[in-house]
Amino acid sequence: MTNFIEQQIEELRAELRNAGWAAGRRQIVAELEIARAELAVAMAEQLDIVQVEPPPLGRSLSSRVRPGAHLLRLSFHRD
Repeated sequence: MTNFIEQQIEELRAELRNAGWAAGRRQIVAELEIARAELAVAMAEQLDIVQVEPPPLGRSLSSRVRPGAHLLRLSFHRD
């Protein structure tokens, strides 16, 4: 899974280098930040230092969270 995310990050970096308009650059930067966060979570899962759980059902989402966004609860632990 991390290989796919790393490839996605490289593709987004290439898009960012070639993006000519500000709105497009902002969108790519946002996608790049999300991909980097996903990579960090995936790597932490592989190292068994984090447990990822979906949010509890019935919880209302903040108005700042876009509809359909993936939300996770992270629980870090040490052995």
